[in-house]
Amino acid sequence: MGAFAIIAVIVVGAATWQFVSQVGGEYLAMYIIEPVDLGASRRAPETLRDGPTAPSEIVEGKISDVLLAAYVPAVDDGTPASVMVASVAGEALQPLAAESDHDHNNDDHAAAAPEMAISALDPVGMLDAADTSPELAALLSLIGDTPHRQLDGSVFLPIAPQRVFGLRTVLGERVSVPVTYELPGRIVIDPGSSTLVQSSNKGFVEAVGNRYPFIGQEVRRGDLLALTKPVNDHLEQAHTLERIQELTNFIDMARKRMARLEEVIYVRYRDSKIEALRVEIIGVRRQLDVLRKAIEMRYELRAKTDGIVSRVEAQVGEYVQQGQTIFEIIDPTRLWVEATAFELYQARQVLDASAFTADGRRLELRFIGGGLKMLNQAMPLRFEIINPVPDLSVDNPVSVVVRSQIGEVVGVKIPRSALLRGTDGRQIVWERLTAERFVGHHVSSQPIDAEHVLITDGLPARVRVVVEGAAALDQIR
Repeated sequence: MGAFAIIAVIVVGAATWQFVSQVGGEYLAMYIIEPVDLGASRRAPETLRDGPTAPSEIVEGKISDVLLAAYVPAVDDGTPASVMVASVAGEALQPLAAESDHDHNNDDHAAAAPEMAISALDPVGMLDAADTSPELAALLSLIGDTPHRQLDGSVFLPIAPQRVFGLRTVLGERVSVPVTYELPGRIVIDPGSSTLVQSSNKGFVEAVGNRYPFIGQEVRRGDLLALTKPVNDHLEQAHTLERIQELTNFIDMARKRMARLEEVIYVRYRDSKIEALRVEIIGVRRQLDVLRKAIEMRYELRAKTDGIVSRVEAQVGEYVQQGQTIFEIIDPTRLWVEATAFELYQARQVLDASAFTADGRRLELRFIGGGLKMLNQAMPLRFEIINPVPDLSVDNPVSVVVRSQIGEVVGVKIPRSALLRGTDGRQIVWERLTAERFVGHHVSSQPIDAEHVLITDGLPARVRVVVEGAAALDQIR
């Protein structure tokens, strides 16, 4: 009986101790980490008194450098670490509101709170998590390091998020370049290369063996692609058969006359007449062979240039008309760019040109010439692509940057990727003022080439601009 009583007392005591520690921990965390409103006090605040404030005279619920100084040791030069921590926190860190549904029973989170708070506030490792009390850890956890937009419009972005966003900067250069203008354009085929394979007569399409050309197939000049079987109407076919029959009858009669001459010996010029009939029979046989082959003849469709089959307009067994396009072959090494100029002087003052595709690839161009006939109220200009890049497609839109022979303009040269378009439609360039502070400038620009633009207004010289990750800065609020 006595042993049972002892066991019951132990169980009840353990349960009571667990309940008291849990409730006490919650109230302690509530008043230390998340202090509630305790009402107004009748005495005057001690912080309004003249003279230095003692550590014991701190107003409850405030984060003070004095309390930090009680836990942070002084550095070698005699400066209290609390001053350094407070300055870092005031410059780079922002307070984070504690979540109302914070789970105080999470032992893992509670154990990791000192290290998280110290690592957020102490990047140089001045504080030791082992010697830090829970009160200091709770105070440090209230201070955060998050990107935000400041009141003057600049953006604060710590170093760690900069690496995540992949920010890269370059130094702008003030230069003087020729006047340039940007024209819309598209990739076209070099007209000097024959790329269309057409049917020379009407008929049916037949494959060569068991293989028929397909889109994307690479071919060489002279390769046999397909065959066409000609089809004639009934009248033409009847005339052909009639002519074949006449030639056949003529051959029979000529052979009989030759045999008759061979039987009669005393005939003047006998040998000459036999030789004439023999030659005439040979000629008629050749005509007969041509007519017979014409009925069953197949016309060849061969590639006229090296390239890639880009279009197939007929299938095996399909009836095609004379002059109908069957295949289109494009040589990727012989491509041009057709631009549209809306002013006549733009075609007369071309120094050189370059282009860039929608995905940012650069194309070197050589000016060929421009026509005098307006097309859709614009003048077409032709440029040859020097060393075309892979995977170019015909009719793909490009932007052509043409440099003029007359006039120059002065500005700041920056990469094209640094220029953004704001929500109001204006152009924006982000400047890096300090290691973690950025400011945006509304600018005016004109193109230089396919990779650079010239800022003519709104940006001072010798500034460091963001060329990669600038879009992320514009999203920070």
